[in-house]
Amino acid sequence: VTHQLRTPLNEIKWNLELVLEKILGKTIKDQEQLMNATYDANERAIAIVNDMMMVLDIERQRINLRESETCLDDLVDSLIMEYKKNIKIKKLKIIFANSERKQRLSIDPVKIRSAIAKLLDNAIKYTHEEGEIVMRIEEKDGKVIFAISDNGMGIPVNEQGNIFNKFYRATNACLLFPDDSGLGLFIAKTEIEAHGGEIWFDSQEGAGSNFYFELPIKSE
Repeated sequence: VTHQLRTPLNEIKWNLELVLEKILGKTIKDQEQLMNATYDANERAIAIVNDMMMVLDIERQRINLRESETCLDDLVDSLIMEYKKNIKIKKLKIIFANSERKQRLSIDPVKIRSAIAKLLDNAIKYTHEEGEIVMRIEEKDGKVIFAISDNGMGIPVNEQGNIFNKFYRATNACLLFPDDSGLGLFIAKTEIEAHGGEIWFDSQEGAGSNFYFELPIKSE
């Protein structure tokens, strides 16, 4: 089913891009706003289908890592650019305090980028307008630690033990975004642990969340 959904959703995406890029002719402002809203909705649908496919791979133990030497800082920089539109719309302040020494790791760049994207996407969604998101990378005890902090809505204390479970979502998150899949943190945890890493967090409802993960620095 997920494979069959993916094809028409991508066709919708490509057709919308033709209109938005004015390849088929000029559009008026109201049409552009409608097309942009439709494009964003379609992107959310594609993301949910992709997450479902990833979960199927996880359940069937088909997580194959294609490792290469990768700089974590570069992955974060590329994601900040990718989410630039969302950041601008909510007038968020993004701070990336990267390490002086840009450590290169032997990782699967696609999967680690995916894990960081899940964390950044959540931080953007659940941080109020004009809020602040801080990301940092540091090296400690033979490991690289990535941290992302926000001053958003936070997670209720009595629900924090379930937050990495498949399909689980905190009650306050459900009220704000009722249509999300609840798969993001489950997938991120799987992707980090597949690299021999660890992911954890601390959070206070109404005050924000801090998510961390660490990856081992493998010797050559």
